[in-house]
Amino acid sequence: MLNKKIKKVLLIGAGANDFGRESELDTAAYQVIDAFKQLGIATVLVDDNPYSYALESDHTTAYMRPLTMRSIQEVIDLEHPDAVFPAVGGTTAFRLVEELMQNDDNEKHISLLGVKLNTVSMINNPGLLNERLRAINEPVIMSQVANSIEAAFDIARTVGFPVIVKPVAPQFEASRQQANDSDDLDRALTVAFRQSLTNQVVIDQGINGLREVGLEVMRDMRDTKMFIGAVEDIDPIGIHAADSIIVSPVQTLTDREFQRLRSSAFRIMRALNIVGLAHIQFALDPKTDTYFIIKVSPYFDMTSALVARSTGYPMALVMASVVLGIPLTKVRLPSVFAKKMAMIEPVMDHIVVRFPVFAFGEIENAGIQVNRELNTMQKSVGSTIGVGRSIEEALEKAIRAAHFSNRSFSPTIMNAVPENDLIQQLIHPRDNRVLLLIEALRRGYTVDELAELTKIDEYYFYKLQHIMQLERDVAEHPGDIGLLTQAKYYGLSDGLIAKLWHQEFDDVRRLGRENNLVPTYKAIEPSAGEFPENVTLYYSTFEMENESTRLSEKPVLVIGTGAFRLGDGASGSYTTAVVLDELRRNNIRSIIMNNNPNDLSLTPQLADKQYIEPLEISDVMNVVELEEPAVVIVPGNRIKLINALRDRKVNVRVLAKEKYSPAGPAKDVHEYAANYLYDGNQLRLISLTDHVQGKLMMDHQVLTTYLAENVPLPTLDFDTPGLYQVVSEHFPLPRDVQASDMRPMPYGQVAFMNKITGINWWRLIIRMFINAMTETDKTILAKLPLVPWRYQVSELVANDTDFYQHLQPNATLDTTQFEMGVSVRIVKD
Repeated sequence: MLNKKIKKVLLIGAGANDFGRESELDTAAYQVIDAFKQLGIATVLVDDNPYSYALESDHTTAYMRPLTMRSIQEVIDLEHPDAVFPAVGGTTAFRLVEELMQNDDNEKHISLLGVKLNTVSMINNPGLLNERLRAINEPVIMSQVANSIEAAFDIARTVGFPVIVKPVAPQFEASRQQANDSDDLDRALTVAFRQSLTNQVVIDQGINGLREVGLEVMRDMRDTKMFIGAVEDIDPIGIHAADSIIVSPVQTLTDREFQRLRSSAFRIMRALNIVGLAHIQFALDPKTDTYFIIKVSPYFDMTSALVARSTGYPMALVMASVVLGIPLTKVRLPSVFAKKMAMIEPVMDHIVVRFPVFAFGEIENAGIQVNRELNTMQKSVGSTIGVGRSIEEALEKAIRAAHFSNRSFSPTIMNAVPENDLIQQLIHPRDNRVLLLIEALRRGYTVDELAELTKIDEYYFYKLQHIMQLERDVAEHPGDIGLLTQAKYYGLSDGLIAKLWHQEFDDVRRLGRENNLVPTYKAIEPSAGEFPENVTLYYSTFEMENESTRLSEKPVLVIGTGAFRLGDGASGSYTTAVVLDELRRNNIRSIIMNNNPNDLSLTPQLADKQYIEPLEISDVMNVVELEEPAVVIVPGNRIKLINALRDRKVNVRVLAKEKYSPAGPAKDVHEYAANYLYDGNQLRLISLTDHVQGKLMMDHQVLTTYLAENVPLPTLDFDTPGLYQVVSEHFPLPRDVQASDMRPMPYGQVAFMNKITGINWWRLIIRMFINAMTETDKTILAKLPLVPWRYQVSELVANDTDFYQHLQPNATLDTTQFEMGVSVRIVKD
């Protein structure tokens, strides 16, 4: 039962966002904090990510500190936690925990939740992990640790190329680098040794072409184990899992193969004494009926987030209970779930497809070339999911959610690719490989030929073949109701059908309505309808029964920001979460539409209802027609969607935002900005920023009465409340600023300003939207800009993202326009 010795738990955050780290860990931290609170456990959270929503939870003691051994130890000395729970901080937390527990005083007085110290060491050191796995007769690929470049080359010559290079105890999230020859190996070793805290690397045998499958499993202190879900990469090993198209549940394993992997995952959980959640990644060779363990992650990660969204199983809440000693049979879940659901293995009656999102186009539009070829280094910056009753429907929706235009997904886009280029791209895939595979099928390549060239299972080519044939049939029979019915069932959008028929979008939509072709919504819940549950997560399909009924009178529909993008990914997720929570605090029922599996906004605690859907006008209007919201709140960069909704007389409120992320200052140039709050009538100065390349500073001490009175206050000709700024290379700012010089304040800078001022400006804007201003709000507005701040001087520092390692750009990327992640540095309290 509940470990009553534990009264306070330290949570270590994940830090700045980066390749392989979006908001999934912060989402888990937020839910774990809430779950611990329900169990009477106090929490302390340390993080330096301004986009962390968990840092603003009312149920934790939050410290905005750098994620270093020294600062974490200072928090421990102040707070005296009874335990540390590293599973919501990923590799960063595991690295810090190993260092912290080398302090004898910490080891004596602080427990580790979920894992033992020797397991933490194994997770940080792949060589130790492989030794343990071999000891329990679990197959691992040939692998050795090297302490020098010379030793690494000796191992590579023994193993044979290709090899995979990984750092031991990496400072940050590290990727597996593939080396096909000596030159590749030399480059990979330089990076890996630089990333390793122990100056060691692991050299693995290359296993390109094998199938990649991941399992999420749970275990409690009584050794009760359960399977939560599994995912399958369509692409073979050799392409980073984050860049692969991923399907859940697994489609191509036999029951015997699946049961072997399930049993293996359970053995690993027991052998490593993991309590709580673990993601076990396998490489499978169906030709020889063998498998290898390639990754063990006893923490919440992107696969965990995907499985949680796919199954509806409350993984973070259950994990929080079992690590405190509560057996799975005794875990209490929110009332929306069936009794004992925590110990019942989830069942799915739908298909989920995760589709990677790349930033190649945005970077190349800035005049910078990148390497688009996919390999073991992650190149995607985000992802979307589509949910449907079939692979075809889920894939179509995932691609639409990724903001591919419908015309781009049509096979005709690839007609101009020469045959030699087609073959090369089949062997060496790029980000457009789905289009390429369909084009190869159209040109007459057989399924067997393509499966051999790409190492993708034949099953998926038959599905792509079906999509291709369906699009062809629809295009050849404009207005055919039977084909329209099929097209809608398999996920083709009204926009794509309109293009295939050379008709207007509204005409296709009207034809569907006239023939009763309207979407129905199905619940995503872990029992697949076996038990009565009142969950709130839905997806659309075209079947008979609709499981979603209108929420209430006058709900607010919030449109999420979708997949993470360079420049504003995590800040958009944070902003949406703040909006939803402020509506909840004001007793306004809310609905969120989003399609990012890692996004905090899909957390059930924030909104009354969640729809996982593409964010195109047809999908949004389907929800609008069902829910009849009083207001739809949309990010300001979604101009096409905003205009389309207004054309259809929908009441839209806009969260002001630039369509494209603004560029930062050039090297050795200072930019200064005045940041304002606009209430629809009056412009008020909040802060001033000093921006150099890679760093932005806000200093409360410069806000003197004289300066405040001499900052420009142009008259704006619109009435939308929001946060705006004017930027100049001169300070003081020129007085002749016009309204046209103003731009919306970037979401990331607003999040930073929220953290350092101690005032959540987004909440204030939402209260303006809903006419719920408080007396405190009015006092703040009256005193601006001379209101007290939480921290006097702070810096927003761009993460040191290794873009060269991932994307090989031919020029340096602007860390403002192409921001991957940032951290806060407090200069003066």
